[in-house]
Amino acid sequence: MKKFLLKIALFFIIVACIDYLLGFGFDYMLSKSTKTDFGRDNHICNKGTEDLLVFGSSRAIHHYNTDMMTDSLGISCYNCGEDGQGIILNYGRLLMYEQRHKPKIIIYDIEPSFDILPQDNHQFIKWLKPHCGRSGIMDIIASVDKTEKYKLMSQLYRYNTEFYTLLVAMKHINEPDNGTGYVPLIGSLNEVKKLADHSLPSMQIDSLKLHYLEAMIDTFSDTKICFVVSPSWNGKDVKAFEPIKALCNKYHLRFIDYSNNPKYIHQDRYYTDINHLNSKGADEFTKDIIHLLKDLQ
Repeated sequence: MKKFLLKIALFFIIVACIDYLLGFGFDYMLSKSTKTDFGRDNHICNKGTEDLLVFGSSRAIHHYNTDMMTDSLGISCYNCGEDGQGIILNYGRLLMYEQRHKPKIIIYDIEPSFDILPQDNHQFIKWLKPHCGRSGIMDIIASVDKTEKYKLMSQLYRYNTEFYTLLVAMKHINEPDNGTGYVPLIGSLNEVKKLADHSLPSMQIDSLKLHYLEAMIDTFSDTKICFVVSPSWNGKDVKAFEPIKALCNKYHLRFIDYSNNPKYIHQDRYYTDINHLNSKGADEFTKDIIHLLKDLQ
């Protein structure tokens, strides 16, 4: 019986050692990443020192030409947008960014589905898991799911949804990074794309997301924060933005709403699908934003 227990103990020790060593290797790979989503994550969490940051979901990463913004505003800019992500991830990334450099301006592109409305919030913590040992990050993860504290004792679990992406990123070690983070979309709107349903499932409020939106405002009280709703082909229901407007009124922040701007409504040439501007539309929208942001400097 004693030998059996020793074998079991040895097995778990070996598993723990393998888990630790592989996790250490993945941490090292992340720290060297310059391309793919891991390169973006590495820049935001470990390397960037830009003074103007754009945060939000895919509408942020594809709608704000930060190269143009840098040239026109004369301030270093980086687009921190992430496909399918919202305030829960973005607040965590901002905390890690601030540990190294405090930005002067934050542009936050609001998308109700990811920043206001309720859904399964587990999707918003996957990019925080590799950083769970850093100040404040485990608290954010646990606010979504308390059991994650125990799961994250495994080094490999921190990467378990992104192994392939990280391996792809390794092909680009020592290559130049992602520039200023902006990723243009190529293509034009067609009739099939117009039929896609992007209506909001409800008008309920996710109190956790609202909490982190307000926490961002409180934490970065010395930073100029501007909330923006970028254009949509068919416009958006303005009622979805009432909680953001209330926060902006409370803290005297700027709220810029282009969701129903006639310059962009039903203008096919500016879109690749009904929710995303193509590169031409992004350049045009960026020019509008630059004009409005000059008084924030």
